[in-house]
Amino acid sequence: MREAQDADIAGKIVGSGLLSIAQAQDFLGGISRSSLYQLMGRHELPWVAVGRRRMIPREALTEYAAERLQGVPADRPTRWIFGGE
Repeated sequence: MREAQDADIAGKIVGSGLLSIAQAQDFLGGISRSSLYQLMGRHELPWVAVGRRRMIPREALTEYAAERLQGVPADRPTRWIFGGE
């Protein structure tokens, strides 16, 4: 049962699309290639092997950036994010 749940979660993460190392660097604001590989090596970012290439799930990058989001008003974060009143 646990394996099926893990596979379902992994499928949803990968289903968001995979980005190349260069695309992931751009997504994270142009961080260096070595910094990205360090994040992968420390298991802060999951990756998928596709042949000899490593690909990063788009959802993992979004989650990584969202966890580090700063400067959002604690009292009304959705207003800031979605532009509502």
